[in-house]
Amino acid sequence: MTLTKDDVTAMRQATGFVIHGAGDLAWIRCIKRIKSRTSGPFSADEKELEHEIPGIPCRISMSNGSLFQRQRGSKGTASRLYADGAWTALAALARAGDSLEIHFTENSNGYLKGVTEGQTEADSYSPGFRFYDLHHDQCQATLYRTDKYDVTRAVIDHLVLDDCTCPNNSARMIQH
Repeated sequence: MTLTKDDVTAMRQATGFVIHGAGDLAWIRCIKRIKSRTSGPFSADEKELEHEIPGIPCRISMSNGSLFQRQRGSKGTASRLYADGAWTALAALARAGDSLEIHFTENSNGYLKGVTEGQTEADSYSPGFRFYDLHHDQCQATLYRTDKYDVTRAVIDHLVLDDCTCPNNSARMIQH
């Protein structure tokens, strides 16, 4: 799937985004917030406009040491109300005809294993739960461009669009 001119324009004008990944495909909703106007001939309530970019290749991975295994049946969701520098960089470099790939990865740095600082009795609220069962999930994007010699290269490789750290519960970015 390649980006269209409208897709790139929506990415650049978006004030926020939501990415849903399921199986091998992801959908990006570019969101533009229109502020309210209380006076004048064009007074209006605040509203949000959306542009969806469907059918983007997606990978959802879990780490086992340094080995990433592809996870089937998993879903990933990332969202930002206000797009930050990473999204702005991706949108600025994107061109019509480029292809985009989304990669959700679990505990990509491995630093969260063994965290015990601040542990209390209340942190062991269910059998088998350990305080250090925290997960650091990331949503990354890779932007590919094909040159005039028909060679495809990554313009941006594994740019982190969003990340979160939380226990293994429904607040996680990646749901199994």
